[in-house]
Amino acid sequence: LPFMLAGLACFGLGHLLYWSALAAHGKQRPDFAGLPSSPTVLTAAGPYRFVRHPIYAAYLACWLGGVLATGQPWLLATVAVMVVLYY
Repeated sequence: LPFMLAGLACFGLGHLLYWSALAAHGKQRPDFAGLPSSPTVLTAAGPYRFVRHPIYAAYLACWLGGVLATGQPWLLATVAVMVVLYY
């Protein structure tokens, strides 16, 4: 039960971070990753005040939530792979 609650908290944090990052952009949403376009504005509001890439941080929180919710420590390997990819 404690691991399930911790996983649920990570999922909640991930969703809160993701949606607040999108709200901080307003109508100027970022392009998809990998596109050869440059951003026209620098967002410094909302979670961007604390984290450079809050959407990636939200994804990682959800990946970690999956590890905690299932109680399978070997799944930390997937979190490590995603950290490397996002870095």
